[in-house]
Amino acid sequence: MTLIHKKGGFTIVEGLIVMGVMGVLIAVAGTMVSKYMVSRSFDNAMKGMSSTLQMAKMKAARHGVEHRVVFARCTNIDDTTNPDCPVCNTYVDFAPGDDTMTMSIERGNSNRASDKWCIESTITKKMHSHMDVDMTAITENDPYRCGFNPNGFVVDEAGAPIPGPIPMLITPNSNAKVKRCGKIEVKPIGGVSVLQGNWDGTTCNPIREPVSP
Repeated sequence: MTLIHKKGGFTIVEGLIVMGVMGVLIAVAGTMVSKYMVSRSFDNAMKGMSSTLQMAKMKAARHGVEHRVVFARCTNIDDTTNPDCPVCNTYVDFAPGDDTMTMSIERGNSNRASDKWCIESTITKKMHSHMDVDMTAITENDPYRCGFNPNGFVVDEAGAPIPGPIPMLITPNSNAKVKRCGKIEVKPIGGVSVLQGNWDGTTCNPIREPVSP
């Protein structure tokens, strides 16, 4: 009796099928990772902005002088007069399309209408290319900034309370494949709320009720 041994291995058709399945899996995984990275960028941006605002508010109450958050990059720092009080002479505002956002907490020299601001800390957050941040509702916009007095109120450059809430909207741009959005709102009495939602093209519809960090 003659035994016939069949050689193992894939045929060309089987190999093409396996490659096709692997290609689909890689494409799906790539899409999921991309969406995850965009969503994570939104979360990091909201967390960074809201926590920096809260920190400035607490510092104002703790030290008894105005503090503010400046959403701009400083390109000219002067620390020659007082190294413990570096002062920014030139700001470059954050603009849609920027790949980073620089936020500085600055300390005023008075509890009202400070005329000198010392840089206390600066952080820079990476911004995803599919993310837009709208800060046009900030009334103090040269540079974009949000100030707090020792009583916890949001105030303008003259130290006067700002009457309405200040919303900052984070939305996906036209190239994004996710509909994630968020809104940070600074209340007149200094409360900071964070809303996470889904973007329908015009409105950030909340996933859950706004929370204060």
